[in-house]
Amino acid sequence: MENNSLVSPNALSFVEKLRIASLFVFGILGLLYIVLEIVRANTAAPEQILLVEKSLDLPVVFSGLVYVLSLIRVRAKNITSPYFDQVLISGGVILFLIFAYLCVFAEDWA
Repeated sequence: MENNSLVSPNALSFVEKLRIASLFVFGILGLLYIVLEIVRANTAAPEQILLVEKSLDLPVVFSGLVYVLSLIRVRAKNITSPYFDQVLISGGVILFLIFAYLCVFAEDWA
């Protein structure tokens, strides 16, 4: 008997693909952040590089949160409660908004 399904049984779920993509983006942005910090330490014009670093804060945090939350969801496959996903998403949104507030309104919080 042939399986005519368009989705193979070994196909990755959307959350697993999201986890892999967000890990890739987090790694690239994190590496860029580290390189910019090294360049800023060795250059005569650190203000411009500092501006780029500050603009990378939120994308790094967002991709990191997406990775962590999707990893939690992938690891918790046996939890079928719809409230679990709502709690994960709500917690991620709250954490991101707190960090965005700190980045915008608290200049020297770190």
